[in-house]
Amino acid sequence: MIVRRVLHHILTILRFGDLPTAMCYDCACTLKLFIRKHFDSDDLRSTDFTKFLTSLTMAIDRFHVKNHKRHMCKTVMRPDDPSHNDIYSSINTQVAEQMFAYMSKFKSSFRGYSYPKSTIFFTILFHLKNCMTTGISSFQQAV
Repeated sequence: MIVRRVLHHILTILRFGDLPTAMCYDCACTLKLFIRKHFDSDDLRSTDFTKFLTSLTMAIDRFHVKNHKRHMCKTVMRPDDPSHNDIYSSINTQVAEQMFAYMSKFKSSFRGYSYPKSTIFFTILFHLKNCMTTGISSFQQAV
C-alpha cells in the first residue's frame, strides 16, 4: 500500500514539471520491484506520462541500505554501485533522516499548534534548516 502511495506521489509531482532522472528512497528496491511487476499491466498502464518509470535510476539511501538483505540491495540498489556512474557520489542521501532528527527536537512545540500556525512554523523551520545546511544567510533575499 505504501508503495502505491509513493508512486502516486511521484506521478502527481510529474504533472508540475520534469523530475530528476535519479532518486534515493529508503525502500527503492520494493518500488523498483513493484514497477517491474505492474508496469504495462491493468494496474499501471504504459503511457507517455509513465514511461519515465522504467528508465528512472533508483537507489536506497545510505542510512537504510545496511539493513537490506536482497541480492539487488547489496549490488545495484546501493548508491555507490558502479552501475550508477557516480550519480550519487556528491549527494547526501541521508538528508531526509537528518531533517527528521532535526524536526524531532521541536515535536513538543508542534503538539500545541494547529493550522495555519503549524504550517507557518514548519515553513520557517525548513527555511532555517536549509539555510544552515547550505551556508546561506537566513536574512538574504533574492534581488
